[in-house]
Amino acid sequence: MDLYPGEAKHLLSKLRADPSLNACTLSHTSLHDQGCQRLFRWLTIGDEENLIETEEILEGDQQRELGSMPTQTSKRERALDYKCVEEDEPNSRPRFPRSLTSLELNDVQMGDLGFRALVEWLQSLHTEDEALGRNRNDCEHPLTKLHLRFNEIQGTSNLAEAFVSALSFATPGSGMPSSSLSSLVLSNNPLSSSFRQTFFSLLLNLPSLRQLHLTMTGLTTADARVLATYIGDQEGRCKLIELYASANNMGYKGVRAVVKAIRHCWTMEKVELYSNGMEGEADGDEDEGDEDGAHSGDMSQSEDDLISSREAIMSFSVGSGCGWASLEQNLKRTLARNVFLKRQTAKQALMLLKYSRLMLQQKGSGQSTPSGPIARTPSCEDSDYSPQQVPSSGLIDTPVLSGLPKPSSSPPSSFSYLPTEVQLSILSHLAPLLTSVQRIRIFEYAVNPETLPTLRLCLPSFGGSSQQKLRIPDPKAPTPDSTASAATGIGTRSGKKVGSLRRNGRGGAAGHRHSSVSVSWMGCNCVVCQRQSYQQKWLELVGCDVYDPGVHSAS
Repeated sequence: MDLYPGEAKHLLSKLRADPSLNACTLSHTSLHDQGCQRLFRWLTIGDEENLIETEEILEGDQQRELGSMPTQTSKRERALDYKCVEEDEPNSRPRFPRSLTSLELNDVQMGDLGFRALVEWLQSLHTEDEALGRNRNDCEHPLTKLHLRFNEIQGTSNLAEAFVSALSFATPGSGMPSSSLSSLVLSNNPLSSSFRQTFFSLLLNLPSLRQLHLTMTGLTTADARVLATYIGDQEGRCKLIELYASANNMGYKGVRAVVKAIRHCWTMEKVELYSNGMEGEADGDEDEGDEDGAHSGDMSQSEDDLISSREAIMSFSVGSGCGWASLEQNLKRTLARNVFLKRQTAKQALMLLKYSRLMLQQKGSGQSTPSGPIARTPSCEDSDYSPQQVPSSGLIDTPVLSGLPKPSSSPPSSFSYLPTEVQLSILSHLAPLLTSVQRIRIFEYAVNPETLPTLRLCLPSFGGSSQQKLRIPDPKAPTPDSTASAATGIGTRSGKKVGSLRRNGRGGAAGHRHSSVSVSWMGCNCVVCQRQSYQQKWLELVGCDVYDPGVHSAS
């Protein structure tokens, strides 16, 4: 029986033909449980002939070495070793279990059997990581996006526990739970009550989760309270940025519990809780006013000035809401607070890094010179920075090229003669929103010579690939008319090239040619795009990508 429709066959053939593919997308196809099982079985062990050949080799080796039949556990361990050896050889076959960074199976009629096959595939990846002694984030293609919208998944408590367990792992050294998944979509699935309760209670084991979609999953008031417990974790372990849970049965009390919990989640920026009950359910809300007063009392003066403007609140919380006027106002105030403080935290962190570079490295700037890749001066065509070499501010703290005359050394300022504690205390006033721990991370990063940026002194080139790499991204999306001109390289009114045509595939008479026009962002290797990307990576490195409501004393 052919379990694969045409699109699924094409998808599997693509995965089989190109081992470098790390994304799988299939939507609006009647794959059913049997097709899902077959797909995930292939992702786990590959083709049947590959599995048989691998097992025969392993059984022959073990029989020669041990003189006995191999057990299932030893067979699995030897299979991992065999695949590791294969990977080191040139032109080796694809490695299984096959890992993916993105998996989207929307409206494929997946039920519990297909979902269980998905969990077993995730467990095989987890087992492989444990056998190789590595972290899931350190593998080549960690799973970051899992979308299962419009399916028939109901699940059980045990299945929810196995699902979360397969997605999480213990961090080496600390033993704290960690994961790689950042976006999870379970919308439009008739999830059972036991699955929902168990799943929400274990979400803290997925600290990397940033987007959670639960629209039309049958959430009740009891489910909303468990979800609120996860969101309002007192230790701040919930790092959700977007939550979508509209068209459920949470009711006014359930939505109010979630809205109250969001006040303790400083990362949340967008929330949709529409169509969860009737407006008349808002009776008997006695404690709303008291909590509003306590909530507003924790705000700083700058934050209070922000939320006093209705226009500012709407601009920071576009698209968010819950359907009840009283709750929606508090929700939008909270989201506006989070967005405002996040931006201010990033701004102050970058400013603190800039002046810490200038002031704290005065003594050592003339004593030592960064060596290795930090001191080299590549050409403008080389735009492959590493996050450690590119700081988040435009600082020129690196030594001048050896061929250029060195400026005369100026005497150190009086600031450098102050005790270190006093210096750090003065600099701390540049970032009053940062905690002491965040400031210390920035100070340590600023005084480390290995984190200095690479000096690039050269004139921009006007031809070849450097023109694309120095190109500023287009803030406007392309129109059908502009796409054609960009693809052909025809210039705009200013005479500048806004796009390029590149060809992928084998080509030739028998191959297929695909053209791709880079118009919308005009090249991801441009200077501005790289600068913003490295700034975000640096903010995450020092823990300043989100506001921390800890101790903010600058004295």
